[in-house]
Amino acid sequence: MRLEDSVARCASLLAEAERLLAERAPDGGDEAALRLETLDDALLAAWTAAERARPASRAAAARLEDFLFYRRGLLRRLARSGVRVGPGLLASLFRGSAGRRMFVFVTHACQLRCSYCHVAKDSRRMPDEVVDAGVRLMLRSLRSEVEFHFFGGEPMLAFDAVRRATLLARRLGARAGKTTRFLLTTNGLDLGDDELLFLQEHRFSLEFSCDGARDAQLAQRATAGKGDYYARLSANLARLRGAGVPYVVITVVMPGDAGSLLERFRYLAGLGHRRIQVNYALGSLWDEASRAEFFRQMSEAARWARGEGIEFVNLTASRREPVILNGDLTLDCDGSLFRGPVLFDGALTRSSDGRPLGARSEAARSRSYREVQRLFRADRVERALLPDYYGATPFDNFVSLCRAYRSRPRARAVVLDNVEMGLLSRGLPAL
Repeated sequence: MRLEDSVARCASLLAEAERLLAERAPDGGDEAALRLETLDDALLAAWTAAERARPASRAAAARLEDFLFYRRGLLRRLARSGVRVGPGLLASLFRGSAGRRMFVFVTHACQLRCSYCHVAKDSRRMPDEVVDAGVRLMLRSLRSEVEFHFFGGEPMLAFDAVRRATLLARRLGARAGKTTRFLLTTNGLDLGDDELLFLQEHRFSLEFSCDGARDAQLAQRATAGKGDYYARLSANLARLRGAGVPYVVITVVMPGDAGSLLERFRYLAGLGHRRIQVNYALGSLWDEASRAEFFRQMSEAARWARGEGIEFVNLTASRREPVILNGDLTLDCDGSLFRGPVLFDGALTRSSDGRPLGARSEAARSRSYREVQRLFRADRVERALLPDYYGATPFDNFVSLCRAYRSRPRARAVVLDNVEMGLLSRGLPAL
């Protein structure tokens, strides 16, 4: 389909959804919500095609940009036209955009300096008032179920904030009749008995990062002092198997190491872990050979996992791709509320062998990061009223990332490359 025809189809879908919402007001309905979700898929496909065809597609891309955050504009138009906007209509309008989950960056401190991590490391920790405001915001969601995903840095280094948020969310969630879910991503180095007991009592799910055997782990996930911590990591990972906490082990593969994917998968399964997830490294440029090898080995891992009764998490519905376009809310330590991947910027400039794509001064990196933050900033958490309003679709975040990197063509190429990796990953369940 020509890009001009794709734009016309998107405009038609939006008009149909607006008509349906107005007719069903104030309750909304599934038909309008499904029409909007179809529109979201069409917009993502059209923008991906436009990026591939640049600069020839410049005019069509400009028209597509008019759809950025179209749900908010649609809400304003309905309200101005006198349509009654009730909770049902709002739920239908925002159902297809992210907003069910909040990433809570309780600290930027971390013991490790992983080669593929793009989060700035420093001593910042989330104060109590920001913790409380983030929890209260998510419990105002239109959704009956919300999720808090504790992240960092290393969240175990600020476990007091995790504990505070969990207890408050449990109490407020019960009062509001909402289901609250909790997820925590950890490097596992400070995973003590008291913390494990708390995670078990409050039905957490855990993501434990381990890149495989000792050499693979230390090569990609070194400490600041370059020390050998693998025995400690292995002991904590072994303890986790009998702790009664649902968990998944995550290994991250760099482009240059795609050939080791199946070996890593089998190694982790051989340690007794039954749920394993393989992440391709974001912020790296996957050349044609690395990409082909990655998906070849993913196919082999999928077949082997089925035969061994191992859950390959990438093949489940819980894995949402493209990851780089995730639109869930992110709460930073200082109370800044962002949508999507803003805190993961800073190294979107690596080649397939992991080397930086060109030298950039610290001042230039800082300017770029501030621009990304500006485009992805949603609000201050203490001012925000409804988390669903700030939700974003993959299309919204794709356009915003492209805008942020207009003056950085290499970084923009990495964004498109990582989106392509995610779109190809969507086909994995068919393997």
